[in-house]
Amino acid sequence: MKSCLVFTDPTEQKSQLAPTPEESLQGASAASPVPSAAQQGFAENYILPAHWYRLAAAQGFADAQQRLADLYYLGQGVPRNYTQAAQWYRRAAEQGSARAQFQLGHLYDVGLGIEHDYTQYRYWTRKAAEQGHEDAVREVMRRDYRDP
Repeated sequence: MKSCLVFTDPTEQKSQLAPTPEESLQGASAASPVPSAAQQGFAENYILPAHWYRLAAAQGFADAQQRLADLYYLGQGVPRNYTQAAQWYRRAAEQGSARAQFQLGHLYDVGLGIEHDYTQYRYWTRKAAEQGHEDAVREVMRRDYRDP
């Protein structure tokens, strides 16, 4: 329902807008016993995708695993949790996702959610670079890795 024009005095043509339904309900949301996602500290526009990614990830879809890991890493739609991010990145990386391999390597490099492990960092970053992941290629070149 849209606002409607109401003339209160036809001689003056003075107008008022009737309240919109949103304006009428403005005070009602404050009385709601269930806090909104934003009030709980979650980004509302990522909650539903997180739900669907979680379902697909549990079924073994690498792209969903990588995207769910991204949400955990960034704290979008779910609480930020680097341990969960590392677990989902690993699952996707083991299936060949270059982006997940690069991200997993990064987590090993900085020790977020998993213990710092330079060997694992090199392994996963190289795997991603071998698939042509641009950031991984740059990282390998920047660190100037040499095979032993």
